[in-house]
Amino acid sequence: MVVRKMQNGEISMYFEYGETEIEYLKKKDKRLAEVLDKIGMIERQADTDLFSSVVHHIIGQQISTKAQTTIWQKHLLPK
Repeated sequence: MVVRKMQNGEISMYFEYGETEIEYLKKKDKRLAEVLDKIGMIERQADTDLFSSVVHHIIGQQISTKAQTTIWQKHLLPK
């Protein structure tokens, strides 16, 4: 994992991967290879709190993404 300190002082974590991992995925899935060639590297933010992550995804599976975001921001994020 890569840890980055953002300009606003928050810390974000991202999965670290390079050309070896990308080439492996491209060989396994031709359609994914086309997408990766088109958009390049993706930085996917990782949640450091596993329980929080599970709750977030359960909510997301049950309701729309917009409703999930609203609930998450209003009720579940620390203030």
